[in-house]
Amino acid sequence: MKNWKQTILAALFCTCATLTGLAADDAAKAVPAEPTSQVQAAKTADTVKDRVPTDPLAGHTGKIIDKYYLTKGSTYNDVTTLLQTIDSQRTSLDAKNRPYYFRVDKDLTDKYFRRVRAYDEKTTEQIGDYLVAKDKSSVWRMDAPHEGMIYGSAQKMMKKSRIIIYPRYLALGSKGIVALQTPGHVPYGLTAKSLNESVAKIGDDNTIIPVKTGQVDILADVTVGDIKETASRRISVVTQADLQRMAYNAYLTQLYMDTYWGWGGPFYNDWGWHRPPPPPRHGHRPPPRR
Repeated sequence: MKNWKQTILAALFCTCATLTGLAADDAAKAVPAEPTSQVQAAKTADTVKDRVPTDPLAGHTGKIIDKYYLTKGSTYNDVTTLLQTIDSQRTSLDAKNRPYYFRVDKDLTDKYFRRVRAYDEKTTEQIGDYLVAKDKSSVWRMDAPHEGMIYGSAQKMMKKSRIIIYPRYLALGSKGIVALQTPGHVPYGLTAKSLNESVAKIGDDNTIIPVKTGQVDILADVTVGDIKETASRRISVVTQADLQRMAYNAYLTQLYMDTYWGWGGPFYNDWGWHRPPPPPRHGHRPPPRR
Protein backbone atom coordinates (compact mmCIF):
# COMPACT_ATOMS: atom_id res chain seq x y z
CA MET A 1 0.00 0.00 0.00
CA LYS A 2 2.83 2.33 0.89
CA ASN A 3 4.75 1.55 -2.31
CA TRP A 4 1.59 2.16 -4.35
CA LYS A 5 1.17 5.71 -2.92
CA GLN A 6 4.85 6.56 -3.58
CA THR A 7 4.48 5.43 -7.19
CA ILE A 8 1.45 7.68 -7.75
CA LEU A 9 3.22 10.69 -6.20
CA ALA A 10 6.27 10.15 -8.37
CA ALA A 11 4.15 9.96 -11.50
CA LEU A 12 2.33 13.17 -10.62
CA PHE A 13 5.68 14.99 -10.02
CA CYS A 14 7.05 13.92 -13.41
CA THR A 15 3.84 15.08 -15.14
CA CYS A 16 4.04 18.54 -13.51
CA ALA A 17 7.68 18.93 -14.47
CA THR A 18 6.94 18.03 -18.09
CA LEU A 19 4.06 20.49 -18.33
CA THR A 20 6.22 23.25 -16.82
CA GLY A 21 8.98 22.64 -19.39
CA LEU A 22 6.50 22.70 -22.29
CA ALA A 23 5.01 25.98 -21.04
CA ALA A 24 8.46 27.53 -20.85
CA ASP A 25 9.28 26.42 -24.41
CA ASP A 26 6.00 27.86 -25.71
CA ALA A 27 6.69 31.18 -23.96
CA ALA A 28 10.16 31.35 -25.47
CA LYS A 29 8.79 30.68 -28.93
CA ALA A 30 6.12 33.32 -28.47
CA VAL A 31 8.75 36.09 -27.83
CA PRO A 32 10.03 37.36 -31.21
CA ALA A 33 13.82 37.06 -31.50
CA GLU A 34 15.71 40.15 -32.64
CA PRO A 35 17.52 39.56 -35.93
CA THR A 36 21.20 38.72 -35.46
CA SER A 37 22.28 41.22 -38.12
CA GLN A 38 20.50 44.07 -36.32
CA VAL A 39 22.13 43.14 -33.02
CA GLN A 40 25.59 43.06 -34.57
CA ALA A 41 24.99 46.36 -36.40
CA ALA A 42 23.89 48.02 -33.15
CA LYS A 43 26.96 46.72 -31.32
CA THR A 44 29.26 47.88 -34.12
CA ALA A 45 27.67 51.34 -34.12
CA ASP A 46 28.11 51.62 -30.36
CA THR A 47 31.75 50.51 -30.62
CA VAL A 48 32.55 53.02 -33.35
CA LYS A 49 30.83 55.78 -31.39
CA ASP A 50 32.83 54.93 -28.30
CA ARG A 51 36.07 55.04 -30.27
CA VAL A 52 35.63 58.59 -31.56
CA PRO A 53 37.80 60.77 -29.29
CA THR A 54 36.58 64.15 -28.10
CA ASP A 55 38.34 67.31 -26.95
CA PRO A 56 39.55 66.59 -23.37
CA LEU A 57 39.50 70.31 -22.55
CA ALA A 58 36.14 71.12 -24.12
CA GLY A 59 34.43 73.89 -22.15
CA HIS A 60 37.67 75.11 -20.57
CA THR A 61 39.26 78.47 -21.27
CA GLY A 62 42.08 80.66 -20.10
CA LYS A 63 45.22 79.42 -18.37
CA ILE A 64 44.45 75.70 -18.60
CA ILE A 65 44.29 75.95 -22.41
CA ASP A 66 47.45 78.05 -22.62
CA LYS A 67 49.27 75.54 -20.45
CA TYR A 68 49.05 72.77 -23.04
CA TYR A 69 48.19 74.37 -26.39
CA LEU A 70 49.22 77.22 -28.64
CA THR A 71 46.31 79.53 -29.39
CA LYS A 72 48.07 82.38 -31.18
CA GLY A 73 51.41 83.53 -32.54
CA SER A 74 53.45 82.85 -35.66
CA THR A 75 53.88 79.13 -35.02
CA TYR A 76 50.16 78.64 -34.53
CA ASN A 77 49.35 80.63 -37.66
CA ASP A 78 51.94 78.83 -39.81
CA VAL A 79 50.84 75.35 -38.73
CA THR A 80 47.10 75.90 -39.04
CA THR A 81 47.42 77.79 -42.34
CA LEU A 82 49.43 74.94 -43.81
CA LEU A 83 46.76 72.41 -42.83
CA GLN A 84 44.01 74.56 -44.32
CA THR A 85 45.83 74.81 -47.66
CA ILE A 86 46.00 71.02 -48.09
CA ASP A 87 43.24 69.28 -50.06
CA SER A 88 40.22 68.79 -47.79
CA GLN A 89 39.83 65.20 -49.03
CA ARG A 90 43.12 64.42 -47.32
CA THR A 91 42.53 66.40 -44.15
CA SER A 92 38.72 65.96 -43.79
CA LEU A 93 38.58 69.65 -42.89
CA ASP A 94 35.53 71.46 -44.31
CA ALA A 95 34.81 74.68 -42.44
CA LYS A 96 31.68 75.36 -44.50
CA ASN A 97 29.84 72.09 -43.89
CA ARG A 98 31.43 71.14 -40.58
CA PRO A 99 32.95 74.03 -38.57
CA TYR A 100 35.98 73.03 -36.52
CA TYR A 101 38.73 74.38 -34.30
CA PHE A 102 42.38 73.41 -33.74
CA ARG A 103 44.38 72.27 -30.74
CA VAL A 104 48.12 72.79 -31.38
CA ASP A 105 50.40 71.15 -28.81
CA LYS A 106 52.97 73.40 -27.16
CA ASP A 107 55.63 70.70 -26.91
CA LEU A 108 57.21 69.14 -29.95
CA THR A 109 56.75 65.41 -30.51
CA ASP A 110 60.19 63.74 -30.58
CA LYS A 111 61.70 67.22 -31.04
CA TYR A 112 60.54 67.31 -34.64
CA PHE A 113 56.75 67.27 -35.07
CA ARG A 114 54.08 69.70 -33.96
CA ARG A 115 50.96 67.71 -33.12
CA VAL A 116 47.66 69.27 -34.21
CA ARG A 117 44.13 67.98 -33.69
CA ALA A 118 40.92 69.32 -35.21
CA TYR A 119 37.58 69.07 -33.37
CA ASP A 120 33.98 69.61 -34.40
CA GLU A 121 32.69 72.89 -32.95
CA LYS A 122 29.27 71.44 -32.03
CA THR A 123 30.06 67.91 -30.82
CA THR A 124 33.76 68.43 -29.90
CA GLU A 125 34.47 65.11 -31.65
CA GLN A 126 37.88 64.73 -33.23
CA ILE A 127 37.94 65.23 -37.00
CA GLY A 128 41.64 64.69 -37.62
CA ASP A 129 44.97 64.07 -35.88
CA TYR A 130 48.04 65.50 -37.64
CA LEU A 131 51.81 65.78 -37.27
CA VAL A 132 53.37 68.85 -38.89
CA ALA A 133 57.17 68.87 -39.24
CA LYS A 134 58.77 71.86 -37.57
CA ASP A 135 60.51 72.69 -40.87
CA LYS A 136 57.13 72.26 -42.65
CA SER A 137 58.68 69.71 -45.00
CA SER A 138 55.93 67.14 -44.40
CA VAL A 139 52.51 66.67 -42.82
CA TRP A 140 51.20 63.31 -41.62
CA ARG A 141 47.75 62.17 -40.66
CA MET A 142 47.71 59.80 -37.70
CA ASP A 143 44.04 58.93 -37.08
CA ALA A 144 42.74 55.61 -38.41
CA PRO A 145 41.98 54.74 -41.12
CA HIS A 146 43.67 57.73 -42.76
CA GLU A 147 47.27 57.22 -41.54
CA GLY A 148 49.97 58.42 -43.90
CA MET A 149 51.77 61.40 -45.35
CA ILE A 150 49.38 63.97 -46.83
CA TYR A 151 51.84 66.73 -47.76
CA GLY A 152 55.51 67.26 -48.66
CA SER A 153 58.36 64.77 -48.58
CA ALA A 154 59.77 62.44 -45.93
CA GLN A 155 63.37 63.00 -47.02
CA LYS A 156 64.34 65.26 -44.11
CA MET A 157 62.39 63.18 -41.60
CA MET A 158 64.15 60.02 -42.75
CA LYS A 159 67.46 61.47 -41.59
CA LYS A 160 66.05 61.43 -38.06
CA SER A 161 64.86 57.82 -38.34
CA ARG A 162 66.86 54.72 -37.48
CA ILE A 163 66.68 51.19 -38.86
CA ILE A 164 67.07 48.65 -36.06
CA ILE A 165 68.44 45.13 -36.66
CA TYR A 166 69.01 43.72 -33.18
CA PRO A 167 70.83 42.04 -31.52
CA ARG A 168 74.28 41.57 -32.98
CA TYR A 169 74.62 38.24 -31.17
CA LEU A 170 71.41 36.21 -31.24
CA ALA A 171 71.10 33.14 -29.01
CA LEU A 172 69.37 29.98 -30.16
CA GLY A 173 65.84 29.81 -28.76
CA SER A 174 65.38 33.59 -28.70
CA LYS A 175 64.28 36.09 -31.35
CA GLY A 176 65.70 39.27 -32.83
CA ILE A 177 63.87 42.26 -34.27
CA VAL A 178 63.94 44.30 -37.46
CA ALA A 179 62.15 47.63 -37.12
CA LEU A 180 62.28 51.32 -37.97
CA GLN A 181 62.33 54.02 -35.31
CA THR A 182 60.65 57.15 -36.66
CA PRO A 183 59.81 60.50 -35.05
CA GLY A 184 56.20 60.56 -33.95
CA HIS A 185 55.83 56.86 -34.83
CA VAL A 186 54.67 57.78 -38.31
CA PRO A 187 53.51 54.77 -40.36
CA TYR A 188 56.03 52.95 -42.54
CA GLY A 189 56.46 49.81 -44.58
CA LEU A 190 59.22 47.31 -43.87
CA THR A 191 60.33 44.08 -45.52
CA ALA A 192 63.14 42.08 -43.91
CA LYS A 193 65.18 39.38 -45.66
CA SER A 194 67.74 36.83 -44.55
CA LEU A 195 70.59 36.10 -46.95
CA ASN A 196 71.18 32.70 -45.33
CA GLU A 197 67.97 31.06 -44.10
CA SER A 198 69.87 27.98 -42.95
CA VAL A 199 71.30 30.14 -40.13
CA ALA A 200 68.36 32.50 -39.46
CA LYS A 201 65.01 33.19 -41.10
CA ILE A 202 62.51 36.04 -40.93
CA GLY A 203 59.10 35.59 -39.29
CA ASP A 204 55.80 37.09 -40.42
CA ASP A 205 56.18 39.95 -37.92
CA ASN A 206 59.73 40.79 -39.12
CA THR A 207 61.35 38.95 -36.22
CA ILE A 208 64.66 37.14 -36.67
CA ILE A 209 64.35 33.44 -35.89
CA PRO A 210 67.68 31.64 -35.38
CA VAL A 211 68.06 28.16 -36.91
CA LYS A 212 71.67 27.16 -36.22
CA THR A 213 74.92 28.80 -35.14
CA GLY A 214 76.76 30.89 -37.69
CA GLN A 215 76.77 34.32 -39.31
CA VAL A 216 74.07 35.82 -41.54
CA ASP A 217 73.37 39.16 -43.19
CA ILE A 218 69.92 40.67 -42.56
CA LEU A 219 68.49 43.20 -45.03
CA ALA A 220 65.74 45.70 -44.27
CA ASP A 221 63.85 47.52 -47.05
CA VAL A 222 61.84 50.41 -45.58
CA THR A 223 59.36 52.82 -47.13
CA VAL A 224 58.38 56.04 -45.36
CA GLY A 225 56.13 58.33 -47.32
CA ASP A 226 57.87 58.88 -50.64
CA ILE A 227 61.29 57.66 -49.48
CA LYS A 228 62.73 54.13 -49.79
CA GLU A 229 65.94 52.98 -48.15
CA THR A 230 67.77 49.71 -47.52
CA ALA A 231 70.05 48.79 -44.64
CA SER A 232 71.88 45.60 -43.75
CA ARG A 233 73.72 44.15 -40.79
CA ARG A 234 75.64 40.97 -40.11
CA ILE A 235 74.58 39.12 -36.98
CA SER A 236 75.91 36.00 -35.31
CA VAL A 237 73.75 33.15 -34.07
CA VAL A 238 75.32 31.61 -30.93
CA THR A 239 74.32 29.25 -28.17
CA GLN A 240 73.07 30.42 -24.78
CA ALA A 241 76.33 29.25 -23.21
CA ASP A 242 78.36 31.29 -25.72
CA LEU A 243 76.25 34.35 -25.02
CA GLN A 244 76.73 34.02 -21.26
CA ARG A 245 80.46 33.53 -21.76
CA MET A 246 80.71 36.68 -23.90
CA ALA A 247 78.74 38.68 -21.35
CA TYR A 248 81.03 37.49 -18.56
CA ASN A 249 84.17 38.31 -20.54
CA ALA A 250 82.81 41.78 -21.33
CA TYR A 251 82.16 42.30 -17.63
CA LEU A 252 85.73 41.28 -16.74
CA THR A 253 87.14 43.57 -19.43
CA GLN A 254 85.15 46.53 -18.14
CA LEU A 255 86.15 45.73 -14.57
CA TYR A 256 89.80 45.63 -15.59
CA MET A 257 89.56 48.93 -17.43
CA ASP A 258 87.83 50.63 -14.51
CA THR A 259 90.29 49.25 -11.95
CA TYR A 260 93.68 49.49 -13.65
CA TRP A 261 93.25 51.93 -16.54
CA GLY A 262 90.87 54.38 -14.93
CA TRP A 263 88.29 54.43 -17.75
CA GLY A 264 85.37 54.43 -15.36
CA GLY A 265 86.92 56.09 -12.34
CA PRO A 266 87.95 59.65 -11.48
CA PHE A 267 90.16 61.59 -13.84
CA TYR A 268 93.80 62.03 -12.82
CA ASN A 269 96.04 64.65 -14.37
CA ASP A 270 98.83 62.30 -15.40
CA TRP A 271 99.99 61.78 -18.94
CA GLY A 272 101.16 58.19 -18.50
CA TRP A 273 99.22 55.05 -19.35
CA HIS A 274 98.70 53.97 -15.75
CA ARG A 275 96.91 55.55 -12.86
CA PRO A 276 99.15 57.02 -10.17
CA PRO A 277 100.06 54.69 -7.31
CA PRO A 278 97.78 54.68 -4.27
CA PRO A 279 98.78 56.82 -1.27
CA PRO A 280 100.67 55.13 1.61
CA ARG A 281 98.73 53.81 4.55
CA HIS A 282 100.02 56.57 6.85
CA GLY A 283 100.57 60.18 5.92
CA HIS A 284 100.80 61.76 2.51
CA ARG A 285 102.36 60.38 -0.63
CA PRO A 286 106.17 60.77 -0.56
CA PRO A 287 107.65 63.40 -2.93
CA PRO A 288 108.98 62.14 -6.28
CA ARG A 289 112.67 61.39 -6.64
CA ARG A 290 114.88 64.17 -7.98
